[in-house]
Amino acid sequence: MPYEIGELKSLQMLNLVNNQLEVFPNEIVALKNLKILFLGKNYLQKLPVAIKELQKLQKLDINTNNIKDLPTEINQLQSLQLLNLSHNQIVTIQKEIMQLKKIQFLILCNNQISILPSEIKDLQNLVELDLANNQLQNLPKEIGLLTHLRKLRLSNNQLQNLPKEIKKLQKLRNLALSGNLFSIAEQENIKKMLPRCTITF
Repeated sequence: MPYEIGELKSLQMLNLVNNQLEVFPNEIVALKNLKILFLGKNYLQKLPVAIKELQKLQKLDINTNNIKDLPTEINQLQSLQLLNLSHNQIVTIQKEIMQLKKIQFLILCNNQISILPSEIKDLQNLVELDLANNQLQNLPKEIGLLTHLRKLRLSNNQLQNLPKEIKKLQKLRNLALSGNLFSIAEQENIKKMLPRCTITF
């Protein structure tokens, strides 16, 4: 990537999708006014600590890379509203992600996540949570505290039931559960708990 891009100080959106990047371009961290950064479909294995410099970043999309975890400094991106980490190699959802208080859209589908931490409750502005195509066997009861959640994707995991606290999600309108291990009885129970929600099994 040409180093001159770091001189575009007023740049607010940068799209580097599908560019065969193996290393995060250092020039990006000089773009202090950047609000939207697309890095999908590359070969990135990590993000630099210096990502914390992008204090105005609202959308960070790094889908379809080789990322296993994020630098702890990711928690300093307090303007972030959308984080897309789908199609990577993430096994554990880091606690630093749970410190991004303005997050509304968290997309983690197609990874290797087996546990959704109870700290998910801290993302009080979450509107959409996508955990499809992972290895979840259960959800924490704290999921019921995400009172603004409208869309929850859990397809293709190993779930057999949902915590009764799921009924607290009164704003939930779309719940995807296909490809799990729910019995017919549990399916009926979930429907009763969320009568206003469109549910797919």
